[in-house]
Amino acid sequence: MPRLPSRSRHGAVPTPAVPMTAARAALLAIAALAAPATARAFDPLALEPETVVQTEPNPSRGLRAELWSQHFDWRDRPPDASGRQQRVLLDLRREWRLNEHVRVGLSNRAERVFVPGRDQTRNALRELYAGIDAPHGGYLDIGRINWRNGVGSGFNPTDYLREGTVIEQGSQDPRALRENRLGTVMLRAQRIGAAGSVQLALIPSLASHTGSSPTAPGWSRSNPRRAALLKLSPTLDERTTIDVLGYARAGDRPRFGANLTHLWNHSLVLHAEASTGRRVADAPHPGAAPGVSRSGPDWVFGATWASPAGPVISTELQRDAAVDARALFVRVAWDRPLGLPETDIAAFVRHDLKDRGRLWQIDLAWHLDPRHSLKLLVGGHAGPRDSAHGAIPLRRHATLAWQRHF
Repeated sequence: MPRLPSRSRHGAVPTPAVPMTAARAALLAIAALAAPATARAFDPLALEPETVVQTEPNPSRGLRAELWSQHFDWRDRPPDASGRQQRVLLDLRREWRLNEHVRVGLSNRAERVFVPGRDQTRNALRELYAGIDAPHGGYLDIGRINWRNGVGSGFNPTDYLREGTVIEQGSQDPRALRENRLGTVMLRAQRIGAAGSVQLALIPSLASHTGSSPTAPGWSRSNPRRAALLKLSPTLDERTTIDVLGYARAGDRPRFGANLTHLWNHSLVLHAEASTGRRVADAPHPGAAPGVSRSGPDWVFGATWASPAGPVISTELQRDAAVDARALFVRVAWDRPLGLPETDIAAFVRHDLKDRGRLWQIDLAWHLDPRHSLKLLVGGHAGPRDSAHGAIPLRRHATLAWQRHF
């Protein structure tokens, strides 16, 4: 039976129908509950090719306008930081099918940031690609593609293409950071068969295409060096998925990783993710310099439980070798909390077990109608001065956002 455990939160080009078993239905239900309202297509056992953006019959779909008002409470305010700012942004995610075999996709985020005494225009070209659906389960994509890997909720050691691609945004939720980032220019081939799937991406170096402007495409950030990424997803059974990945980049040692998910019962999914090899620590925030290079295994062990009362709870134990940290991560997602209609809430906390630093956020959304939503987002960093989160100058932040879908 063809199968690809796609971890992308976007939809994909439909494939032939697959029987819906009880195990698969349970996994779909847990994943749908655990994901935020804007990401209900997440499916840990999706029998679909890996694509990037939602396909809609109406080309006007996929466009969203937002108005943000943000307040910041700084521990030690940087010279160029402000206590408040407003944003106006347009977010487009769209895939068009030109014919039976050819599709093109575009994902772009344009915004105007209003800061007292200093306004700024930013643009993030997240994806721009073309794809060909070949016969017999073959797929070929070329362009800037946001290929996400990993099954962890709060940390993804096997998400090798993430480094350097996160863009500045209001939310610190790992799922939002995973979604809203620059894609990587690549040529990716995929084959889905009865034994599972295999994907291979060849990534060119675009380091010479620099640009410091906030509206620059950022080719050198997503493609600093030549690289290749291989992903194997063999078919096991309807309760278990596995990925095996190999990543090689010029000037670095190869890295190898694996992802595993298992449906324990109708309400509990277990997952594990691990990677080994030398890598560079992520920058503490967009625009900052990355950390030092370290080697050693990174891993995540966790579980997602759909409680009878409604909340979906994800817990993880994480090890990030690049910053020599171990952490406990907990995320709660709840649609219609306490019976409130058209409302959902998501909250997370990451507690460092070594330096006692904490990162937390609460996201509350009211869906006024199918096109309009209001969001309230509050979060912050806490910890001693010598901890990673204690060293971040931002103590707390709050955002009120209005969204309009077209």
